[in-house]
Amino acid sequence: MTYWRIDPGKTLPPHRHQNEQIGYVIHGELTAILETSEVPLRPGDSYAFLSQEYHGAENRGDRPAVGIGVLSPPRSEPEWGTD
Repeated sequence: MTYWRIDPGKTLPPHRHQNEQIGYVIHGELTAILETSEVPLRPGDSYAFLSQEYHGAENRGDRPAVGIGVLSPPRSEPEWGTD
């Protein structure tokens, strides 16, 4: 399990990976970027991505977005960087 934070104006670049992924937004707001849509995520929302499902996130708000995430199988480092 990992604790994540995306600051205002920052983006988690869209990507794919072999891991399945679930998570939960603790506070702040995000926009999940999917292959054909965007989904708002607010505190208390959860998300799930299948293996190889295209996804990313943007914090378009004015507060940091914070949450937890779980990858299966686990991995220690992401394959991308944040801008």
